[in-house]
Amino acid sequence: MKRWAGLLCCVTLVGGAADGLRGQTPEMSALREALAPERTDGGLEGLRVSVPRAWAPQDPADSIYREARQTLNQGDFRSAARLFGQLRSDHPASEYVADAYYYEAFALYRMGSRSDLRAARDLIASQAREHPDAATRGDADELVVRIEGQLARTGDAAAFQSVTSQANQSCEEGEQDVKSMALSALMAMDSERAVPILQEVLQDRSECSAELRAEAVFILGQKMTDEVVPLIMDLAVDNPDPSKDVREAAVFALSQVRSEEADAALERILTSSTDQDVQEQALFAMAQRKSDRTTRILRDYATNPAVDPDLRETAIFWIGQSGGDDTFDFLTEIYRSADDDDVREAAIFSINQSRDPRVGAWLLGVVEDASQDMDARENALFWYGQRKDDADVTRLLDLYRRVPEEELKEAVLFGLSQRRGDEAALTALIDIARTEENPELVENALFWLGQSDDPRAAEVLLEIIRR
Repeated sequence: MKRWAGLLCCVTLVGGAADGLRGQTPEMSALREALAPERTDGGLEGLRVSVPRAWAPQDPADSIYREARQTLNQGDFRSAARLFGQLRSDHPASEYVADAYYYEAFALYRMGSRSDLRAARDLIASQAREHPDAATRGDADELVVRIEGQLARTGDAAAFQSVTSQANQSCEEGEQDVKSMALSALMAMDSERAVPILQEVLQDRSECSAELRAEAVFILGQKMTDEVVPLIMDLAVDNPDPSKDVREAAVFALSQVRSEEADAALERILTSSTDQDVQEQALFAMAQRKSDRTTRILRDYATNPAVDPDLRETAIFWIGQSGGDDTFDFLTEIYRSADDDDVREAAIFSINQSRDPRVGAWLLGVVEDASQDMDARENALFWYGQRKDDADVTRLLDLYRRVPEEELKEAVLFGLSQRRGDEAALTALIDIARTEENPELVENALFWLGQSDDPRAAEVLLEIIRR
């Protein structure tokens, strides 16, 4: 189908758009965890580690490692921390020691008191100094950000300074996932101070920080205030971010705000941006809001012949999804007045999506109107054939008998073939195959019968072969 038809796939995702954004990257997962309510043990229910099975049976610390591993897996964090600490002190030369720092730190983190968190942070610092090549070093770097985020919430000034610094460091100074978690931790612990930090992150327009900027925009969207709208506008249209993902994320953030300022911002994006992807995102955002103002803007855009046809088609699509009482009348008027064939096709598609009881009769009227363009008539017939409630087999068969155009007859045959399990449709196809005099139409009917598993279809095929 046309480009605009692909938009239909998006409709089922609209309701969970925000959840989708939260779940698509490790950074978004970290954000969810940072924003989650704290548990009484100080940890987060969703955070887990996978401790490898013992691999060195001759190692003197093998038995205590096995016990510590089992204890941690059972959720006895206090005992696990004690056992991993004992492993380090009693067997400093063991090959299990390097990773024991991390597992002990994790157990302390899950215990969650301020002293436990500080001890866990110190253990990770010791691991970094003494065992920089440990297999768990990457996990440890991420864990320390979580630890400092928790400490910062309790008023630890050094932890606050640390997460703030990591959120602002350049691309060359740290891994993006660690910076992302630092940003999330900052947002969770102090929302008032978060906006200036996020603003500073957004000022770095380098390619390597694009993903971080997109996350910053998402966080801003959750804390949207009047002061945030100009920041979003700057990214989307005033001083467009070089990243397409960031620009589109900015427009999506505006769609989450229910205010006249946000409506005005979306309208300005639509009318002043030269980025078609951003304009399409603005049309989508307006369609989700369903305010009188955004509905009017969408309709003005859809009917304006000076607007790019692709954008008009997008506007028409979202209007068709709105379900307003007068949507059917508005779309049929667009169909009548539009000069662009693709726009008219988009109108037919959206009309068919309407639940108005007049849709079936309107589509049939287009099909039967010989003054209409053949492509439009075929398009209308295609969608009419999909409407099982309106277009019963009797009407389709009657239409087949009445229309003289071969293209339309073929479209009827296709519509009948799509009604799998419908006895009347199969009977109609069989009747056409037996009585039709046009060899090409007979061939077409036989082809669709050949796709059926019904034994009667095989009988008709054999019958015609034996003629």
